[in-house]
Amino acid sequence: MKKILLVGINAKYIHSNLAIRCLKAYAEQSGVASPISLQEYTINQNPSEILEKIVAQAPDIVGFSCYIFNIETTLRLVQDLKAVLPGCVVFLGGPEAGTRSLDLMEKYNEIDFIIRGEGERPTALLLHALEENNSSFSGLPSLSYRLEEDLIETPLSEPLHHENLPYHYTKDEIEALDHKIIYFESSRGCPFRCSYCLSSVDKHLRFFPMAEVLDQLKLFLDCRVQQVKFIDRTFNCDQERALVIWRFLKENDNGVTNFHFEIAAELLSLELMELLEEMRPGLIQLEIGVQSTNPETLMAIHRKADWNTAKEKIARIIAKENVHIHLDLIAGLPKEGFSSFTRSFDDVYALKPHQLQLGFLKLLAGSLLESEADYYGIVCKRYPPYEVLRTASLSFYELAFLKQVEALVDLFYNSGRFQSSLALLEPLFETPFSFYSELKNCLAREKITVHQLGKYGGYQLLLKLCESCEPSLLPALRQAIKYDIFARERVQVLPSFLDLPITRQNSSEIQALAAAYLTGKDRREYQVEYFRGNSVIPEGYTCFYYGTRDLFGNAETKLLHE
Repeated sequence: MKKILLVGINAKYIHSNLAIRCLKAYAEQSGVASPISLQEYTINQNPSEILEKIVAQAPDIVGFSCYIFNIETTLRLVQDLKAVLPGCVVFLGGPEAGTRSLDLMEKYNEIDFIIRGEGERPTALLLHALEENNSSFSGLPSLSYRLEEDLIETPLSEPLHHENLPYHYTKDEIEALDHKIIYFESSRGCPFRCSYCLSSVDKHLRFFPMAEVLDQLKLFLDCRVQQVKFIDRTFNCDQERALVIWRFLKENDNGVTNFHFEIAAELLSLELMELLEEMRPGLIQLEIGVQSTNPETLMAIHRKADWNTAKEKIARIIAKENVHIHLDLIAGLPKEGFSSFTRSFDDVYALKPHQLQLGFLKLLAGSLLESEADYYGIVCKRYPPYEVLRTASLSFYELAFLKQVEALVDLFYNSGRFQSSLALLEPLFETPFSFYSELKNCLAREKITVHQLGKYGGYQLLLKLCESCEPSLLPALRQAIKYDIFARERVQVLPSFLDLPITRQNSSEIQALAAAYLTGKDRREYQVEYFRGNSVIPEGYTCFYYGTRDLFGNAETKLLHE
C-alpha cells in the first residue's frame, strides 16, 4: 500500500482547506485503499519547517492544492521535496495549477502530474492507478502527465453529479478545526459569465441535496462554530433555495455562529429582504461584488448587474443595522479610467457598508479577460497574483495612487476605529474620494507611509489634515477622536497629542444612571466618560459597554446625562 499525503497551504492560520477534504472523502468512497492523510500550513510559515513536516510523514504520493496566493511557496516545496525524496510522486491541482499545467510541468521537472478542473474524480482515478503501479495514464481524465519527453493532456472529466455533497463534516472534524473558519458549499458553478473570473469557465451549475445541506448546517450550529463561509459563487441565484436555507438559520440560530455568503444584491427578492431584516445582528454576513458602477465597464466584463436596483436593496439592508455588508470594487477593469473609478468609489462609499474592499484586477489564466487583455490594453505582472500594472484607460501612476488610497480606506474606514472623526471631517470635502486623496497628500507631506502610523498615528494624521483645511474644527475633532478611542477600548491614558483629560470622578447621579443601564450586564466591561458635544457626538456623560459591540466593532453606548 502507498502512503498518500494531501497538503493545503492556506493564506492565514484561521483558514481551512476544503479542497483537500473533498479529495480525500471522494477517493476513500471510490475505493482507494491506501491511507490518506491531510496536512495544512500557511504561507507565513517557514518553508523549511513545512518541508520537514512533510518529509517526516515519509509519503509515497503527495498532492498540493494550488492557488495564486500559495503557488510560489508550493513550487519551492516541490523542488526541495523531490531533492529529499526523489521516489515520491508529486501531483498538483487547483485553479492555479490546472489552468497552466503544461507551462508549469515544462518549467518544473519535479511535478509528475497535474489535475485540471474539478478534482475529485480525476484524483481518485489517479490514486487508483498509482496504487496499482500502472504506467499508462492515457485513459485517465483531466490529467497532465509526462510520457518520455512529451507532455500530455487528457480530456476533462465530466463534472460531479449533484446528488451528493463531495464532503461531509463530522463532529470530530469540526472540533479539530476549533477557532478556524469552516468553508462549506451548497452549490457549484456560477450562472454568470464575468470575464475576469474563473468561475465563468465552469458552466455546470449544480445544487447539492437540501436535506444534506441542512444536516450539515445543523451540525455547525450544534457545535457552535464561530464562522461558516459559504463558497457558493452566487448564493442567491436560486431565490427559493436561498430562502429555505436562511429560514433554517434564523429558526435554529444559536446566538454565536456567523454565516458568510457571496450574493448578487440585484437578485434579492422582497421575501429574502424581509427575512434578512428579521435576523439576529451578526448572524448573516453578505459579500457583494459591485466591482464597478460604470455601465460600459459592466457590459465589457459581461456582468449583468443593475447598479440602481442593487443600490436600493443594499441601502435598505444597511439601514436595518443587523446584517454585516462587505462591498467589493475592482480597479483596472476594461473601460474604467481614473475619473470613472472615483465615481464608482463614491457611489459605493455613499452606502456606508461595514467594509469596502478596494481590490485590483488579477488577470487569471484561463479567464475570458485573459484572452481579451490586448484588446483592452491590460498589462499585468507576470508572476502571481498577476495584478494589473496598467490598462488602456488607467495608467501605472493612477493605479499606484489608488493603491495608497486602498491602504487609507483599510485603516480609516474598514477598521471601524474612526467613525466619529470621519463623520466630522468628510463633509469638508466635495466627495469621499477627494477626502482620501487629500489624506494621501497629507501623508506625503509628513513623509511617512500608512504602515508607519502606529496605534494612534491615524488620529494624528487626521488632526494634521484638519489643521491644514479647517483649523476652527480642531477642538471638535479632538473630542471626536477621544470618543472613537473610548468606543474601541477601556482607556487609562489618552495619547498626549490630544491634550484632553479623562474624567476620573463621576457624580452619584451619573453612577446611579450607569448602574441602572448596566443591570444584567457584565459590570467589568464598561467605562463612563464626559464629552463636549458637537455635530457628531453628544454632550455629557456616555457609558461605553464593551460586552456588546456593533457590526463595526464599536462598543454599545448610552448617553447618561446631558
